Amino acid sequence: MNNLPIELVGRIMAYLPILDVARVELNYEIIKSFYFRKWCNTYKGKTEFSLDEKDDDYYMNWLENDIIFILNKNVPLICGIGDDLSRLIRLVSGGSSREEELISPFLKSKSPVIVSKLVELLTVKQIKKLDIDLSAYENTLETGHSNALTVFYNI
Repeated sequence: MNNLPIELVGRIMAYLPILDVARVELNYEIIKSFYFRKWCNTYKGKTEFSLDEKDDDYYMNWLENDIIFILNKNVPLICGIGDDLSRLIRLVSGGSSREEELISPFLKSKSPVIVSKLVELLTVKQIKKLDIDLSAYENTLETGHSNALTVFYNI
């Protein structure tokens, strides 16, 4: 099902009977899984990224970096953690203060753990926006045109 276009997945799911909260959650998990695999396949396919987990250019490290950059409102982590990303980190780590989030074991985890946890915590609407933002960001990096896709941010 992950190889099907998202529009087709949406149509299939529209015909599934939704009987309870568990089925709604299952549908959300299917959608999140689709986007997660899409992103992984995109980053795996880039020749400049490595498939070796021990390599600095491991594709999941770059996916994590780009997702966190976008969730931090296009600000690198070295410049600070924004409020939205801060809330996500506190949700993951159970911390209650900004000081605790800086020493969170979450930030010290391996990239696949961080990416899958972020996907798990985001809503489907946030995942879809992240997908648009990741596509725009990748296009920006590839073309060098920083304002080329800003029209898509208002969808």
